[in-house]
Amino acid sequence: MSATGRTELARQWAAAVGTAAYVPLSREQLELQLLDLVDELLDLVLADPFDARPAGRAGAQLVVGNITSRLALRRSIEILGAGCRRELSEHRDAPDEERVTALLAEFAAGYTEGVRQLTFNQQEELKKALLHAKRDAERELRVSESRFRELFTASAMGIAISDLDGNFIEVNQAFTEILGYTGGELGFLTVPDLFAPEETADLAVLYRHLVDEPVDRFRCRTRLVSKEADSVFAYLAVSLLHDADGRPNGHVTMVEDLTNLHLLQGRFSHQTLHDQLTGLPNRQYLHSRLQSVLGRVEEGQIITLCHLDLDSFTVINDGLGHHIGDELLKTTAQRLRAAVTGYNAMVARFGSDEFAILIEDSPTPPDVAALAARINEELAEPTYLDGYGVAVSASIGIVQRPAKGMVAAELLRQADLTLHRVKASGKAQWGLFDPAREARDRARFKLAASMPGAVENGEFSLRYEPIRWLGGGELIATEVLVEWAHPELGPLPHDRCVELAESTGLILALGRWVLKRACRDAAEWRPSEGEPPIVLATLTPYQSQDPDLVDTVRKALAEAGLPPQRLRLRLPLRTVAREDSDAADNLRVLTDMGVVVGLDEFGRDVTDFVRLPDLPIYAARFDRALVDRLGEDPDPGSPVARAVATLTELAHQVGFKVIASGVDSRAKLDWLTAIGVDAGQGRQLGLPRPAEAFSGVSAGAAL
Repeated sequence: MSATGRTELARQWAAAVGTAAYVPLSREQLELQLLDLVDELLDLVLADPFDARPAGRAGAQLVVGNITSRLALRRSIEILGAGCRRELSEHRDAPDEERVTALLAEFAAGYTEGVRQLTFNQQEELKKALLHAKRDAERELRVSESRFRELFTASAMGIAISDLDGNFIEVNQAFTEILGYTGGELGFLTVPDLFAPEETADLAVLYRHLVDEPVDRFRCRTRLVSKEADSVFAYLAVSLLHDADGRPNGHVTMVEDLTNLHLLQGRFSHQTLHDQLTGLPNRQYLHSRLQSVLGRVEEGQIITLCHLDLDSFTVINDGLGHHIGDELLKTTAQRLRAAVTGYNAMVARFGSDEFAILIEDSPTPPDVAALAARINEELAEPTYLDGYGVAVSASIGIVQRPAKGMVAAELLRQADLTLHRVKASGKAQWGLFDPAREARDRARFKLAASMPGAVENGEFSLRYEPIRWLGGGELIATEVLVEWAHPELGPLPHDRCVELAESTGLILALGRWVLKRACRDAAEWRPSEGEPPIVLATLTPYQSQDPDLVDTVRKALAEAGLPPQRLRLRLPLRTVAREDSDAADNLRVLTDMGVVVGLDEFGRDVTDFVRLPDLPIYAARFDRALVDRLGEDPDPGSPVARAVATLTELAHQVGFKVIASGVDSRAKLDWLTAIGVDAGQGRQLGLPRPAEAFSGVSAGAAL
């Protein structure tokens, strides 16, 4: 928010509180004072890390400025809340309601503490006035009585003077307004008649202690009952009065009405712990509930926690609009509640399209298969919104295990890991937490998480596998492979490294590093005669669809000074063939740059040939699993061998070359050569070697 905007916000605030409370400042002075608080609060709501506690000081400053009416507090919260949301909207994608709520709660708490301290000070002044009225000379008595009468009459706090039996002697106007009784009606009541039934016994003890114990005051939060039987949440400050001889003869009870603040804090608390759209408990609330449940479980008790993710929810959001998505989320919340009817269950929304269900204290644990089926049956029923019948399914990760000794964060983590595994299996699937598999996954994630540091520490190296013409054995190219010299596990091969990086989202960073190093190595290959080998990199599905792939390749070539014709890339056929994939666009742009692109995983799907004629490719490599099924000594009559031979013939008819990996025996090499496979790689054709091994090697004709 600009300086002008903040000044205008301070001006609005000053106008609001100036009409709600008497402020002993000019309008200009008040605006300047409030402008400092506006700057402090708006800076707090944007701060990272966020800490709302300093907002309490701003609330206390209102009291210091004599702004002490309930109306002034309410208007302050309304104006500051709107200002904070506007500030967040200008600096972030959307207002952060949790930040605004926390800031206003601390502001209100600081204000309350300031008013309470003011009350204490007024009480002390009042007590001194009362004592002086009884002890001093007549002249001083008149002065003291005048001071007391001013405080008694003008105070916003309710004040009642009563005898030791609780009979009212005198009350001020604020006291009658807070409780709703007239002074005459109070004459027929006693102080304990105003206590809420559940508070009566405790308060009676506190009043009695003033007489029986060496204390002369107490303070407490409590609940009173008004004339209309409404609850009055109040802060009591009670002092003991003495006669001229020092004997106890009555009480002064001061009442601060906290009802509006209590309701406001209740609303803040609900907003902090509940999802604003669906009204469901949020992650924080479910975590607290889970901690509470685990803290009181008995031996053998089973707990069930489900973590759900709505399948393809973004399709509905993007296709039909966010308003349809929001309504569907509300319906989903209702249906999830319906799905667990009969269980002691809490349904929560974790944000976006994620939900959770906690089932506790059931006589028998729920059948998880039946529960998962019931949830997806409820969600499958179409909901008609703006004329569209929409429905969703859910992937569900379930943890069901003895609760004794478990920790809330660990249960939530187990449910999340299980959901992550389930989502890889398709839509509308569910899975149960498997401790053995979880141990393997944790080890795998730990290994993947250490990959960036391992690259930085030089634990990764590149090796190059020769690719040769099958007819004459000439070297055509080298495929770059990555190897990890892990300090504990030993060498990890290329396939293991790529699988780890692809499944954990680290493949793009690793791929950029590999491509830069490979281009740099290839640029240094300068044979004395002939052309140097081409360098080839096989990309994963994730890399192939990367919107920045073309830029990554362009930078790697430019930094190494390598001509585009010296680089070959292989993209997975299953990714390129998808209609909604960016891989096909990347393939065409790379080809226009001069980078020759081929396809990998050829033969995995019978529909491979549908799109092949439309793609600007030079060659395709058979899917490794298909080649491995040929065995070391292929049987020409086997179904696999016939399929490989047929695919080779069809590929040549379409107009591109065929490459086979896994050429690990002489018999396989001879058979693949016989059926017309153009090129290959594998143990029979040369093992992977470091870059230096190819520095003086020349290559034959390129593919």
